[in-house]
Amino acid sequence: MKPVTGKRLFFAWLILMVLGALGALAFTWLLPAPPTHAVRGAVLGDVENVLLVLANKGVAGEARLEPDGSFEVDVPDDATRPRIEALAKGGGRILVPLLEGQTELEPFALWSTGMRFRVDGDKVRVDWSPIPEGEGYPRGPRYSLLLAYTRTNGDRQEVSSLAERQLEKHALDLSLAELEDFMPERDPAKPVEVELRVYEFAEGSRLWKWIGHRCEWLVGQPLVSPLPGE
Repeated sequence: MKPVTGKRLFFAWLILMVLGALGALAFTWLLPAPPTHAVRGAVLGDVENVLLVLANKGVAGEARLEPDGSFEVDVPDDATRPRIEALAKGGGRILVPLLEGQTELEPFALWSTGMRFRVDGDKVRVDWSPIPEGEGYPRGPRYSLLLAYTRTNGDRQEVSSLAERQLEKHALDLSLAELEDFMPERDPAKPVEVELRVYEFAEGSRLWKWIGHRCEWLVGQPLVSPLPGE
């Protein structure tokens, strides 16, 4: 009888591990699919895609989208903070959280815009096209600039303009010194990621979030992304 060598033990262990993995995979295949419910809605505007996003998984599926903007998506009954994200061909998007058991959504509209960063000495003016009014758009829109920057120690930091000031209409005027106070310990060699958001502030506000533009800006340098119609 041949002695059991270390090589033989290793191969025996490897075979057992493979068999165990295959057994676990077969077991998951035999499990019934989790129950789901259909959510239906309609997107107004030039939509490219409609996604289902879960807080604990990220993108979990793509909706069945019709040419007229209507869509349907299957949402797991036990989904964690599900939301619908619709993406516009112009780069904008809207985030619509789903309530527990919700099956119908009222129509929502997409919005995309360019942005202009104009610099005059120590003064900076940032402006954009206003979000339209009407069906699917916010009642009492409130604009916000989310700024994501790199600190000198390499950490990433995010700040929102709403934490410091109200944005008037669809423009923001401030000095470079104010901007640096807004982003302490910013690495001046790294661009700032800018995201233009709109929230609804009115009676019975919906918790929708419109994103009209995203870009990178090297602070202090002019940057122009044409506004619609320019």
